[in-house]
Amino acid sequence: ATEAPALDVIYEEIAGSVELVSPMVPTEDFIFNYYGIDITTLEESVFVMSEDATSAETIIMLKVADEEQLQTMEASLQTLLDDKAYEMEDYLPDQYEIVKKSEVKTDGDYLWLVISESADSIQAIIEK
Repeated sequence: ATEAPALDVIYEEIAGSVELVSPMVPTEDFIFNYYGIDITTLEESVFVMSEDATSAETIIMLKVADEEQLQTMEASLQTLLDDKAYEMEDYLPDQYEIVKKSEVKTDGDYLWLVISESADSIQAIIEK
């Protein structure tokens, strides 16, 4: 099997081919405090979210160290997705629709969550 490219390489390809809404990378502390995810325990991680409060855009790609961690992280991302939907439902209906179409995906040691108007293009790059 060919070695999968590093997640940051995949993210660079996404950023290069899709127009993202004011993307920013939150700090490790922020990710831990807000999402309960300790990225120091992961093999690799890319965490990018929109700085713009009116955009739900989020791209998270994680590579876990073991299978047990996969379930924990999957649950954390699902919670994040549910919270984001709840946050947007009354406030930004168009963003809510985007969030509602998103889902946590897994493949082997990898899992990802893409919330974006360009989700289809982004998913395609990740899956490739």
